Amino acid sequence: MASCPVSDQGRGANEWRELTRMAEEVFARPGDREPVISRHLRRARLQLEEKPSFGNYRLWVVWGPADRTDATVPIRRLIWRRDVDGNRGDPIARLRRLGSDLLPTIEVADSTIRLDQLKAWVEAAPVSSEAARRITDPRSIGLDGNRCSVSLEAGDLAWPTFEALASWAMELRDRLEAALG
Repeated sequence: MASCPVSDQGRGANEWRELTRMAEEVFARPGDREPVISRHLRRARLQLEEKPSFGNYRLWVVWGPADRTDATVPIRRLIWRRDVDGNRGDPIARLRRLGSDLLPTIEVADSTIRLDQLKAWVEAAPVSSEAARRITDPRSIGLDGNRCSVSLEAGDLAWPTFEALASWAMELRDRLEAALG
């Protein structure tokens, strides 16, 4: 039985799926990316993720303090440069990549942030109920161009257009970016 040859466009689609899978693995374990965060095995206190339809994916992660005397905590930003890794169906672009490994282009930036400052920012989230009480210990916060969601120990919230919470998430993103310098 003869196999059908795969077109450049088909190979490109397969490569894009594989790159997406690999980037999602990196985003799932952001502390493992070099340089390794020393306390990355501790639970992340906050994760803010931005996945626009046509832009680069970004993830900000803040880890909890090692003990009660820590005044600062580590913060990391990952950017998957989809603008660099995309265009997989273009035969000329494929020729330029011949011989190179299939790896997502991930940029890493690290810094620290004052714990009291972070707590004040997170407490400003415009949510109510049990989630508001427990938001100082979030599991993750996700934001994309069309749908936003927040996941907390107290439960999950999702909204198609909840402007106050989306604005808060974007403001938090900007503050985390400023903390990274």
